[in-house]
Amino acid sequence: MGYKLKDQIAGARLIVLPNTMHSIQMERPKDCVRIIREFAAGPLATRSIPAASSLAAGTGSPAGK
Repeated sequence: MGYKLKDQIAGARLIVLPNTMHSIQMERPKDCVRIIREFAAGPLATRSIPAASSLAAGTGSPAGK
């Protein structure tokens, strides 16, 4: 499913950790933290993210809904 989602989301990146199942935070905590930190430091970290209440109200949605 991860491969399918990656193909359907523009700019998505898939990281596959060998010998890991569904709980990478338990099985490979150091790798999990590294991946999350790299993501958090990426280009989205510098953008302003609308508050959840704005998205729920239909304003600030990237799709313009």
